[in-house]
Amino acid sequence: MILQTYAPSPLLSGYVRQYLRLKSTLALPATTSFIPRGLSTLVFVLNPEEEHEFRVVHPVAKAIYDQSDIYLFGQTTSVWFNEASGCWDMLFAVLQPAGMYHLLREKAGAVTDQYTSLSAWYPESKLVSEQVAAQRDIYAQLNTIDRFLVRLFSRASPKAGEVDSALFHILRSQGGAGIETIARQERISQRTLHRRFTEQVGLAPKVYARIVRFRSLMQYALAHPQASWLDLTTRYNFYDQAHLIKDFYHFTGSSPAQYLTKNQLIDDQFLKKI
Repeated sequence: MILQTYAPSPLLSGYVRQYLRLKSTLALPATTSFIPRGLSTLVFVLNPEEEHEFRVVHPVAKAIYDQSDIYLFGQTTSVWFNEASGCWDMLFAVLQPAGMYHLLREKAGAVTDQYTSLSAWYPESKLVSEQVAAQRDIYAQLNTIDRFLVRLFSRASPKAGEVDSALFHILRSQGGAGIETIARQERISQRTLHRRFTEQVGLAPKVYARIVRFRSLMQYALAHPQASWLDLTTRYNFYDQAHLIKDFYHFTGSSPAQYLTKNQLIDDQFLKKI
């Protein structure tokens, strides 16, 4: 498996975090897990002519049936399990936390815990997908994707400053910032902040903070394999280890011991890259 990162056009910095390219060959169908990251993505299949298959098996059973389209994956609130086989070459445009709202120009919650074709919003996406697949140089492909996304995001909905501020505080505190404190700093009611945040991010602030905390924990655990679960419980302000294990099961579908004995190469690499 090869996972490479690329920077988007500076014109997209407020909407696209980075590009991730995944190349993999699977002789037999393999099931992989994807834990929530507090980010949504657009998926471009770079080699639709190759024989391969991809389907989500949980929480919904659904296959990507048209590989000549661009797919969007909304925010997720629990672990997803996917099954893939064949030769894959995919590019993920990892959006900023509120990127989906600005792309679709409607409430981001419309695609939370879902994936669907981008052509439902932008019919021209199929043509762009075909143009990208016809190019064999990755930088030419990235240039085509950049130009397409710059055009889409030029129509973006206006940003709400308090949502950006809330995202900043939650990310800086690794999920520890409280909505009460943020609302007080922004001089707006908790109810208003909750509504605007949920509308733009696709998740309630407390749910997003919980995901950010767990993502931070996993990134730290991967970087510091010697860290004990007691250390992680304390570092990330879990009430006790039972609370941490409960979150771990919710976000990975398994206990810490079970997760660490499985092959989670793809998910672990994604965590390290974001």
